[in-house]
Formats: sequence, C-alpha cells, structure tokens
Amino acid sequence: MIIQLTNIIAGVALASPLAESVPSLREYGTRASTALAPYRRVLGWTEMVLGVINFVQLATTLHLPFINGGFTQSVAAIVAGFLLAEDIDTYIPGLASIRQSIVVYKTYIGLGALVVGMYAFI
Repeated sequence: MIIQLTNIIAGVALASPLAESVPSLREYGTRASTALAPYRRVLGWTEMVLGVINFVQLATTLHLPFINGGFTQSVAAIVAGFLLAEDIDTYIPGLASIRQSIVVYKTYIGLGALVVGMYAFI
C-alpha cells in the first residue's frame, strides 16, 4: 500500500510540468509542483528505498505486509526515485551520466509511475 501511494505522489511530482502545459489543468499543475517542490529529494530517496525493499521482498522469502507491490511497482519506484533524488550524483558520481540520459523523459516516467500506482487500487 505504501509503495503505491508514493508512486502516485512521485508521479504527480514528475508529471506536473505536463499538467502546467494544458490550459485547463495549468492551475492544478502549478499548485502541485509548488506544493511538492520542497519534498522532492526526500520523496526520491523514499521511493528508491521502498522500491529496493519491495524488489528484495519479491526475490526472497522476506514478507513485509505494509510494502506489498509487484515488480512494476518496484521498477516505477526505483526509476521515479532516481529522478527525484537530484543529489544522488554527489553520493554516487558514476550515476550522473545515466541520470542525464533519462531526465529528458521525466514527465513520461512520472505519468508511468502515476498510472502504475493508481492501477493497484483498481
């Protein structure tokens, strides 16, 4: 449940520029991006940690009932968290080139994380 909620929030944070470009959604996109801006780094690190824990849980016999997502939830959480945690380059310098190559797709990755997170509640 937690990983789905964080995927939805991360998806909104990453896809808010797309909402700002649509005239009827401009106000909501601006409000979402300004409200989530101070928490982007914390949300990114949380997403990556939850994604890795969920992935380990799927690969082993570890069972944490509050983190119960599938493989797609894990992948969406790790990738969205990687994009939101902008200070990861200072801790792991080798990831800077990978991050620069996928940052151009951050809006689409955000939409994907949003859809994957919402699909779990259907």
